[in-house]
Amino acid sequence: MNFDKQKRTLYIGFVIAFVLLIGITQIKIKDDKVEQTTDTNIPVNKLEDDSTNIENNTIQEDNNKTNNTKQNEIKKQDDNKKQDTTTKEDTNQFSNQKTNNTSNNNRKSNSNSNNANNNTNSNNSSNTNNNTQTNKQENTEQQNGTISLGKQNALKKAKDYLSIMAFSKNGLEKQLKYEGFTSEEASYAVNNLNTDWNNQALKKAKSYLEIMAFAKSGLQKQLEYDGFTNEQAKYGSDNCGANWNEQATKKAKNYLDIMAFSRDGLIKQLEYDGFTNEQAVYGVTQNGY
Repeated sequence: MNFDKQKRTLYIGFVIAFVLLIGITQIKIKDDKVEQTTDTNIPVNKLEDDSTNIENNTIQEDNNKTNNTKQNEIKKQDDNKKQDTTTKEDTNQFSNQKTNNTSNNNRKSNSNSNNANNNTNSNNSSNTNNNTQTNKQENTEQQNGTISLGKQNALKKAKDYLSIMAFSKNGLEKQLKYEGFTSEEASYAVNNLNTDWNNQALKKAKSYLEIMAFAKSGLQKQLEYDGFTNEQAKYGSDNCGANWNEQATKKAKNYLDIMAFSRDGLIKQLEYDGFTNEQAVYGVTQNGY
């Protein structure tokens, strides 16, 4: 019985202790909530202050950035003005220098032109005097009947050459010198032939066209190479009666007989020889390309 009483007492004490422990725990929890609520209220004000400070700082930074941007723009404008001023000065300086150089070049050009004119006049005067002296000497020799045998033979040789082929005056004189006649004898011969050199250029042009095909400009260049003047060569090429389309056809065939060409390559080759694009295309097309 005593043991049951003690056991009951201990049980009751344990229950009381447990109830007290629960009560103390609830009180502590309430206190913690109060403290937590208090602590939470305090930082709200602090956060508002911090937010205000952050906004103020942000506004100040934006103002600083705006001021810096304006300062940079002003600085750039100043730099651009300085650069424009420097560029204008350099341009003016360059323009003045170019004007001076142009003036100097014009002076040099005028000086060279004057010198060239003087030299030309001097050469023309010298050639005129030489021709005059030669003509006087020849007239004197003819009047006196004392033309040298060398001159007589040079004249005969020149006539022989012209009877078998066409020559320019310059080309014939060189040929006579090559045969051994002196410059004086060869000059006498070509100056006393009484020949139409335009007609000689025409004959030479026709003889070329009998053996090979030419473009008009190519034929004129060939005649000038043979010693004819530009006017004589032009007369020959203008009056030779050639059909330049047919010449382009013959030239294209000659090329194809010796090597292979693409269509475009053959057209370019004919144009290089002096044919127009239309003539070159015609010639290539007539050869089956």
